Amino acid sequence: MTKRGKLVLVEWLDSHHRAGWTTDAPDPKPLKCVSVGWLVSKTKRGIVVAPHITREDTQQRAGEMTIPRAAIVRIQRINA
Repeated sequence: MTKRGKLVLVEWLDSHHRAGWTTDAPDPKPLKCVSVGWLVSKTKRGIVVAPHITREDTQQRAGEMTIPRAAIVRIQRINA
């Protein structure tokens, strides 16, 4: 069986938009997001988490998400 990575909860900031015409004041605050998954890659530029992995010798992953390092607020390990 292939080793799983660490299970993590990642708090990160994302951009957002409003569709259509508006006269309201713009909202400059980024959107606060939370993702949970297996940490499958970690570099100086960002991380990759996958919420679904198999337990086969040749591990398969589904739903991978890349989060840029600049957007990450906090990474918390989850005991599993």
